[in-house]
Amino acid sequence: MPEKIYSIHGIVTFKIVTNKGLLDGIFAPLFGSWDIELQGFRSNSITEPDFVVSIGKFNPNNPGCTILDDDYYLKEDYLYCRDHDKHAKWELEVSGFEQGKMKVQIHPNSLGKMFIPELIVNPLIWFKLNEGGYPVIHASAVSRDGKAYIFAAQGGAGKSIIALSLVKKGFKLLSDHFVILSKDEVLSFPTPFHIMDFNLAPILRGNMSSKHKVSFHLRQLFHRLTGKRIATKILPRDILSNTLLADKARLNAVFLFLPKEKLEVESIGKEELIKHLVTNQKLEFFPFIKYMMEYSYLFPQSKMATYWTRYEENLRQALDMVHAFYKVEVPLKYDAATLEKIGRLVSEC
Repeated sequence: MPEKIYSIHGIVTFKIVTNKGLLDGIFAPLFGSWDIELQGFRSNSITEPDFVVSIGKFNPNNPGCTILDDDYYLKEDYLYCRDHDKHAKWELEVSGFEQGKMKVQIHPNSLGKMFIPELIVNPLIWFKLNEGGYPVIHASAVSRDGKAYIFAAQGGAGKSIIALSLVKKGFKLLSDHFVILSKDEVLSFPTPFHIMDFNLAPILRGNMSSKHKVSFHLRQLFHRLTGKRIATKILPRDILSNTLLADKARLNAVFLFLPKEKLEVESIGKEELIKHLVTNQKLEFFPFIKYMMEYSYLFPQSKMATYWTRYEENLRQALDMVHAFYKVEVPLKYDAATLEKIGRLVSEC
């Protein structure tokens, strides 16, 4: 069976084994490669992965389980369920998360396979990173002169537009969607840009290949016909030169963006920022956070149950030497003047 190996800065490594079925790939023209979310982490070899994901049919090892809410089969160090998101469906089994070596088995339908990296694999990566003291936050980030600037926000608040506007001004892109914190350092998390009509920055539009443009316009047509938006996903390395990308930098400032009516900026304390960051990341954990909560109900002292407590403490340690925290209320639509003001604010930090 085909297998692929991935490494996140050598901190967390994992392997995905795929049992290719007859229906694999039928959604590729619309959604792209099923594992594009993970391709920025591809590696040649690892000795001992932190977890292994097997995709294909499996026989669940669920005898002796307690069943909660009719759907969740739980016993110590084990969970099994069937779940769906509209027409995407999957069967999931996770074991070994308490002992440190996770084994994950997933049997999705063809549409479900396209969403497995985002809905299942990413939370597993975050779980293992946090276990090692590396919290992940939902944010974009740029760097200049070895200093990192983080823009935390929910989707649609403009974190990608802000980061890319600064790249045009001489900054380097660290990450577009998530970043990893390590003490006072920021590490990249190179997931692809999720490009739609409302966040297509000029620097991306100008660098899109013919293939990327065809893919983008195909998704725009799909939106006009169905009313449903599908992002065009392009890895940063495939659309920006290496000179515009950074792998890590020392954390200098964190900006929390909240969509409001007009631009307002104020300094905030670390604890207020952490509350926002925790909520922001919990929203990104759906649906895996459901599985964590079901398991935590039965095993309240488990690693699953204490995950968010550890996450908050890891954030405090990572932000301990930083004192520049800002809450930035931004208009729903950005104009050149707003981007210019934000750019000046960042440059003055």
